Amino acid sequence: MNPLAAVRSNFSAGKILVVWEFPPTPSRDAGSLRLYCLLRLLEEFAEQVVFLPRLRRSQHPPQSFESEISFLIDSGIKVPGDSNPLPVTDFLANHGRELAMVILSGAYAAAEYYSTVRRFAPQATLVYDTVDLHHLRLFREAKLSGRGDQLALAVKIKKSELALAKMADQTLVVTEREKELLLRECPGAKVSVLSTIHQSRIPNSPWSGRRDLIFLGNFSHSPNVDAARYLIREILPLKERSLPEGRIFIIGGSPPPEISRFQSSHIVVTGHVDELFPYFENCFASLAPLRFGAGVKGKILTSMEMGVPVIGTSMAAEGMSLREGRNFLFADRPEEFLSQMQALRINEALWRRISQGGLELIEKTYSPSAARATLGQLFQRVVEKKADHV
Repeated sequence: MNPLAAVRSNFSAGKILVVWEFPPTPSRDAGSLRLYCLLRLLEEFAEQVVFLPRLRRSQHPPQSFESEISFLIDSGIKVPGDSNPLPVTDFLANHGRELAMVILSGAYAAAEYYSTVRRFAPQATLVYDTVDLHHLRLFREAKLSGRGDQLALAVKIKKSELALAKMADQTLVVTEREKELLLRECPGAKVSVLSTIHQSRIPNSPWSGRRDLIFLGNFSHSPNVDAARYLIREILPLKERSLPEGRIFIIGGSPPPEISRFQSSHIVVTGHVDELFPYFENCFASLAPLRFGAGVKGKILTSMEMGVPVIGTSMAAEGMSLREGRNFLFADRPEEFLSQMQALRINEALWRRISQGGLELIEKTYSPSAARATLGQLFQRVVEKKADHV
């Protein structure tokens, strides 16, 4: 029996509870995609995987408590209460002793339910899944905006996130950079990297026929609003003068009016789309002009899994093992974005090298097999912990 199979065999009697803000919508945002893939992988290790949202129906659009929950149930995930999920505290009070593991995903869920888990499921391994280090993103946004209220919130969230990492049995982050930052602040914490999970889907369109650009980002996430604003105001005017052919597709749910008003024959603001694949077929590059943020950037990895080279800022690339000229093209000023776009349009060898390098990175670091190996190590520690208490 291989090591991973042995871990699964030893843990197969366990039940796992996962709590996140709301039911994942994997076609809409990178966090949801990661969580959905995580839930499916957890099914390989546990007798039963249970999901509950932190927010109630009244706090989130109804469709996320109907179609998305049905999607989870059809995938084999148990959601107590179905389209009207049970409150997390009620479930823990009644079923906490049945759980071998509880994963609290995101700083808000972890802060709200940490004590409740310890009370009703003291035997369970408690995993704090950061999703990203929220305080890091908030500090950077406060620096860019100069707003004191954002800085105060960042300080508050940092204290909470560090305390949770210290108290949890295991902590998950999405990049090696965030692992380094967390261990520097919490030397005794047990931290593992579990990033977003992607599989390659490569359009067959030849390089010579590609003329378009793409920007991905759910606009409920403030870094994406800022990045799209920067793209439209600072980068696209340069592109239009030097590379007038082709369109740019700005794709993401809930675009604000300040973005939508730029809709034109060459700037296409789509809103949410259910299927991204057709938009990538004629794109020669994906742009990621992020000026603040944290965690792994799903827009970059989604583009890479489609075989499309990405041009992005150092902030966008942080902690993702991206290398200039091999799997990524860096640009921190509008003029640099233009220069990299021009290079991809005239140099097929460069385009193919970046495309292939991105696909190789997906397979090595961000594939289901990579995530499965990380989870195998995590569950091995759970098995060892159980053995120590026998």
